[in-house]
Amino acid sequence: DGFADLVVGAEGASSGGINSAGAAYVYSGVDGSLLHQWNGGSAGDLFGHSVSAAGDVNGDGLSDLIVGACGVDHPFRPVPVATSRFNAGSAYVYSGADGAMLHQWDGGGAEDHFGWSVSGAGDVNGDSFADLIVGACNVNRNAAGSSHVFSGADGSILHQWYGGKAGDFFGGSVSGAGDINGDGFADLFVGAEGADPGGKSGAGSAFVFSGVQPRLSISNLVAGQTAVVDMDNCTPGGRVYLVWSVAGGGPVNTPYGTGHVSPPYALIQLTTDGNGHAGLSQSVPAGASGLNIWFHGVDIGSSTLLNPLALTVQ
Repeated sequence: DGFADLVVGAEGASSGGINSAGAAYVYSGVDGSLLHQWNGGSAGDLFGHSVSAAGDVNGDGLSDLIVGACGVDHPFRPVPVATSRFNAGSAYVYSGADGAMLHQWDGGGAEDHFGWSVSGAGDVNGDSFADLIVGACNVNRNAAGSSHVFSGADGSILHQWYGGKAGDFFGGSVSGAGDINGDGFADLFVGAEGADPGGKSGAGSAFVFSGVQPRLSISNLVAGQTAVVDMDNCTPGGRVYLVWSVAGGGPVNTPYGTGHVSPPYALIQLTTDGNGHAGLSQSVPAGASGLNIWFHGVDIGSSTLLNPLALTVQ
């Protein structure tokens, strides 16, 4: 209708008689009427602990919404180690047009409190759809915390960052930051209210992260010449790994997501410079023309997989 509307969370609401299941409400900015209502499903879900406009996630021209429910329990997970997942938390994205759920993401461990903070992130990956950021302030049960950026288009993980030590409460607050560095992509804010900068106990810190994804590129893959590998937009001063294989393109399970190299594979560790770049030059054997090679990489600092490549030696 051309007017801004409002979203409100009520984490303590006992909708349907379910104690502290929580609720979230969207109201018309024109007349205050209720447009949408969503309710937590179980006691203690704390649905609505955090709420935010999400931007246009599904490309229908209307704003969508994200709701955090940091108290949601998830089913007992027996493998690889028997683990309960109480208060793991969840975050949900809903259509502003009809209230339908578009995405759901869940915390991975007990007491993660995933969904403690939520926000629209802007267009982080340049696909013209709004993306989302979610904080999980108690990851590993020691309040080091984490934050996670997800694609609005398909729900895939784009970035993950973690607090440096117990008690940082990293991810206690998160927000889109707009395009701070002028590269055409949205950047992100993450708050860590318990951080101890300069030895000042509990002074807190705020971090700005580039929304640009770590990227792997390989040039001059020509038999008898020198190929050049570049890994960009990674964590400055951090570790990255280049992985390659001639056996195939996976998929294989990794701690960082699905890898696209099949074993056996080679692993090379590099260190990024202050701009988040790492690279190497490698001689290509003269008889390698026509050989298919699969490449992948991981930025350890952000726990993010780089884009996979499947190339043929020229």
